[in-house]
Amino acid sequence: MKHHIIRLKQGFLFLLFHLVLIGFSSVFLPPLFARQGLPAYSFVILIVIGTFFTSVLIPFFNNFQINKSLALGYVSLGLMTLTIVYLPTTIAFISYAFLWAFGIIFFWQPINYLFYKSSKN
Repeated sequence: MKHHIIRLKQGFLFLLFHLVLIGFSSVFLPPLFARQGLPAYSFVILIVIGTFFTSVLIPFFNNFQINKSLALGYVSLGLMTLTIVYLPTTIAFISYAFLWAFGIIFFWQPINYLFYKSSKN
């Protein structure tokens, strides 16, 4: 098994690590919110707020270094998990959306840049 994992391309490992981080931070979110008394639609509101933050913040991040940006993306995704564990519900709700926006900006923007840079017309 180890031999097969070593042969995987670096890009796949980046995406796999991203999937693990986002999975840990989001899979427990709806049950946690339900247990804390938030309505079911609060998860949809969270996504809308995160999309709003992304739309507002992305114009300010047009120059980036790919390695540092990917690292910051992973840090923001890891912090997303910590916010839902250690912060009160209301603060965690807004912090999660804000960190989700930074995760999109710092992770997906350079990944898309790398993908389209290496693609053929």
